[in-house]
Amino acid sequence: MTMVTLQLMSGIAQVIEGFISLLRGMWVTLKTMVRPVVTVQYPDEKLTLPDRWRGVLSLEVSKCISCGACVRACPAKLIMLQSHMGNDKRRVLDSLRWLNDGCAHCDMCVNACPTHALAFHHDYEIATFTRESLQIELARAKTAEATPSAAGLAEEEIGTLTPDGRSALASELREGGESEQ
Repeated sequence: MTMVTLQLMSGIAQVIEGFISLLRGMWVTLKTMVRPVVTVQYPDEKLTLPDRWRGVLSLEVSKCISCGACVRACPAKLIMLQSHMGNDKRRVLDSLRWLNDGCAHCDMCVNACPTHALAFHHDYEIATFTRESLQIELARAKTAEATPSAAGLAEEEIGTLTPDGRSALASELREGGESEQ
């Protein structure tokens, strides 16, 4: 065989390999075309979430006894509870704030609640433009005579941010000391 014949045979083999490769790629495309569509056209269509999905924390105020179990159970210390003693010697809830910006959604606060007042809901549309909007007030006192607890911070201190972008309250709770403002 001559050199030209070998080059011709090599060229034909490359064309056949290329054609086989093209058929393999088209086979993948054809298989995908006949499968059912799995893409969700958000926001027109919504996902059906699993039962164990943890989105936004909510509080049923009528069940809350202000025991502070949720505050103690939160590993990131992102739940702040303020309460006072009522006339009947029971704790009365003044406010319960949840900082969603650092929450791991671990469900420990929900499991710690003895009255099942806390629950995670299936809401997954919780994106915001500011960190302050991730600080969610779950409950607020309805009476003006409610006095915050001694460890609580003033309302204006809760919304302020430190230079590293964290809320002043979250930084103070992580350090375990009192804020110096």
